[in-house]
Amino acid sequence: AEPPDVAAALPALAPAVRPAGADPRPSSLDADAPGAGRGAPAPVVPPAPTRPVGDATVFAQAPDPGAPDGVAAGRDGTVYVVSGNTGPVPSVLWAFSTTGALLASWVAPAQPEARQQGLSGVAVDRDGAVWVTDAATATVLRLDAAAGTLVPVAAVDDLPACGLLELRSPCERGVVDSAPVLAGIAAAPDGTLVVADRAQGVLWTLAGTDLSVLAVLDDRLAGDGPVGVSFAGDDEVLVAVGARGSSVPPGLPALFLLRLRDGDAAGAPVLVAELAVGEVPGDVVAGGSGRVYVSIPSTATIADIGLDQGDRIDIDVRRADPSSTGPTGLALRSRSLLVTDTSDRVLDLAVDDRPVTQGPT
Repeated sequence: AEPPDVAAALPALAPAVRPAGADPRPSSLDADAPGAGRGAPAPVVPPAPTRPVGDATVFAQAPDPGAPDGVAAGRDGTVYVVSGNTGPVPSVLWAFSTTGALLASWVAPAQPEARQQGLSGVAVDRDGAVWVTDAATATVLRLDAAAGTLVPVAAVDDLPACGLLELRSPCERGVVDSAPVLAGIAAAPDGTLVVADRAQGVLWTLAGTDLSVLAVLDDRLAGDGPVGVSFAGDDEVLVAVGARGSSVPPGLPALFLLRLRDGDAAGAPVLVAELAVGEVPGDVVAGGSGRVYVSIPSTATIADIGLDQGDRIDIDVRRADPSSTGPTGLALRSRSLLVTDTSDRVLDLAVDDRPVTQGPT
């Protein structure tokens, strides 16, 4: 059966603000709640958290060169964080233990010294392989831990602009030809990898060493497409877009849902929620409960949105941790949201949720 259409369930949501320690939601870990598991068997519910929802602690301090951005948690508990630093110092992938101790680091290869982008995203697939997007070179990298290197796997094509008549395919919608800027990467429970290309407004899928166009986003302003991507199951991709073209007023950030069938897009992305003016997302991650978390650096807020419940509750990161200067990357582990921050730290934020199930247990 086709999953229910959520397009009408989430109009532009007026957020409620939740201070640290207050959780007005019904338990999102109820296995019988709407959307529980998002198409995957619900894992065993862990014991109740000892920390109140919204409580924040410092998980790790990012070493030089700082600027932590994308973050991902492996099934073995290892936490991977990339640096999005600019300038002559190369970007880095760090690995941290479950308690935040630095385990290892790897330097990005072949980055130009004069650049405005660094590493942007990281994902761990169901087999434990670690994948990284480099916005500076428009390249997807794979961690070869045995060799101690990040290995280039595939470079994203610079698509031509479609133009007014759209005579080329695939092409970048509109008349502006932007160079690719990779904003993130996500791994599905079945192993599918999807890459977000913000500048060209494209979602790419990676199979082996081949990158192909999964979807071209029409509803976005030139150069401001997908800024984050996350799987809500094997066949549902959530996409955070920096600025819609058809919103009122134009340029509102938004969330879209793209459904897949046999690894290909099954129709156009569907709008599921708009954010407010100025709420440009830093990242998005879907929880196993059907809730979605969107970081908003400009307001030091994480929007906690229920795809099935149709609500939005804001987590004020700065209220929970006054030293926060703005959340960027997001990743879930059991009842804990890992948040990279522009203060060069990785925060651990208590939430009542779990990651989307990854592969066989």
